[in-house]
Amino acid sequence: MARDDIHSMIGLDSVKADIDSLIDEALTRRKRVMAGYRVAPKSNHLIFSGNPGTGKTSAARDVAKIYHALGIVPTDKFVEADRKDFIGGYVGQSTEKTAAIFDKAKGGVLFIDEAYSLAREQYGQEAIDTLVPLIENSKADTVVILAGYPEKMNEFLDVNPGLRSRFPKTIAFPNYAPHDLEDIFHNFMDKSDYKFADNKARSALRKTFNAIASNPESGNARDVSNLFDAIVSAHARRVARLDDPAQLDKITVEDVRNAGAL
Repeated sequence: MARDDIHSMIGLDSVKADIDSLIDEALTRRKRVMAGYRVAPKSNHLIFSGNPGTGKTSAARDVAKIYHALGIVPTDKFVEADRKDFIGGYVGQSTEKTAAIFDKAKGGVLFIDEAYSLAREQYGQEAIDTLVPLIENSKADTVVILAGYPEKMNEFLDVNPGLRSRFPKTIAFPNYAPHDLEDIFHNFMDKSDYKFADNKARSALRKTFNAIASNPESGNARDVSNLFDAIVSAHARRVARLDDPAQLDKITVEDVRNAGAL
């Protein structure tokens, strides 16, 4: 089961605990049904609230696999969508587009990133009003996960009276701690065969990870990914002028500085 995939993610201990609870509850419900006990209907739709780069999309993909393994949805289909998949340019088109993307995800999990953006569009209310009954009518075989900033998601749930009751469970994705960001950076390095030339570069980057973690509008893993790309580019500019194969995998403090990370 994809529970192992969830637990292999860096950090996110509270998220892992929440998803473990969902799994345990689903397993227990299945055992009760098999034993002949009555089980009340339950909504499996979720809200993932958190800043960008906190692993919401990756976790949603794993939840799709988990829900399929548990028999909650008939397939492990995962469809990722955002505002452009729902919003049309004239009256009626948003209804058509919303129905089409929902039909594409039917039988699996529909993940709507930055879902709150639908409420800000000219024809967004039409899309939302179309989505709510589709969610209700397909609750036996399709799960919807809405994702976005915590405050904005809370406001979004008030734009249609049927939304909040259909999404009773919110999983909060916290910002990464500095040591988590460092682990993510090391993971990028390992996958691309880079290493630090010495502890100077490693120590210099720790200041950057502290700065990313302390920023309330942090991009989290996205910021780390962009940082890694910038350092790789700086490394390439330095090494291209050298005739020293031993430098091809070495990240130096000069690379970090030239990437604008200091």
